[in-house]
Amino acid sequence: MAVNPLLVKAAVQVLSSKEGRKTAMTCVLTVIAILLLIICLFAYILSAPFEYLSDKFQLSGQEQETLQNAQIQYKDYIKPENKIVDRGGYYPYPNDGTTGSRGFSAAPVKHPVLGISRPHWGQDFNSEWHSNIYTIADGQVYDLGINEEAGMYITIYHNVNGKKFFTRYIHLSAIHALPDSTVKQGDVIASEGGEPKKEEGKPYDYYPGTSTGHHLHFEVREGGTYSSAVPVDPKLYIDPIPVKISCTASAADGSITIKITGGRDRGYEVSIDGGVSWTAACSSTHTISGLNAGTYRVSARDASYPGNKSGIAEIRIGREPQK
Repeated sequence: MAVNPLLVKAAVQVLSSKEGRKTAMTCVLTVIAILLLIICLFAYILSAPFEYLSDKFQLSGQEQETLQNAQIQYKDYIKPENKIVDRGGYYPYPNDGTTGSRGFSAAPVKHPVLGISRPHWGQDFNSEWHSNIYTIADGQVYDLGINEEAGMYITIYHNVNGKKFFTRYIHLSAIHALPDSTVKQGDVIASEGGEPKKEEGKPYDYYPGTSTGHHLHFEVREGGTYSSAVPVDPKLYIDPIPVKISCTASAADGSITIKITGGRDRGYEVSIDGGVSWTAACSSTHTISGLNAGTYRVSARDASYPGNKSGIAEIRIGREPQK
């Protein structure tokens, strides 16, 4: 490719002076900033709810049609980060952390900042500062904002097979969902926060709420209307229900009948050798026949989350051997 010598000389002259280098760098950075702005603008247009954009910017009929067609055509290019943190419950955890010492309590407990006693309607989670917060189920953003006690927060409405409930995520440093937008289970909707300003020079969150340190406060409220929804212990939704068994044996046909409770009721596996080998159970009441006389060490586990398993029950078929 031929290059005009005059252009080369001009470029050398520009770069040979301090002021020229500064001007050139400013031009390059300006172009990069404009390109990034354009990319962010297109990402916003493609990911924001259609109704929200139409109302917010009062789009004409033709503009609405153009926007809708663009969102349909390019929607797969803009997807939020998604992760399922499965800990064995009916729904996944809202983050990668662990449950903290302050859990759900309908009885009044002393607030560590306000000093007053009142119910604690959620479960606190310990996690890395500014780590991702995930929605536990498909839903729609019901409310988001900032207030003095919660700091930055977001509320999601869910209707899962007719079961209606709200989840609320409090003490955030950032929100990554838009008003009224739909979200999928595992979508990143926010970043953890709640770190108050403790001393000069130390990093903190601008809207921590009444918090002693960064954490996630997570709530579940059952009902279809938020004002009348009833707070429940979030662990009922996200923690596993322990698998338990009761067993009976029949020497007549060499069988053991196992009754299983707990788990997510999505299928079980059973073992008669203390957990060395496992077979699928047909239902929550499972019978194994054709067994020889002897002692069997019976256990069951949740097929969809093998870590949730029962204790071992020793069951004897036939008489104890004579000594």
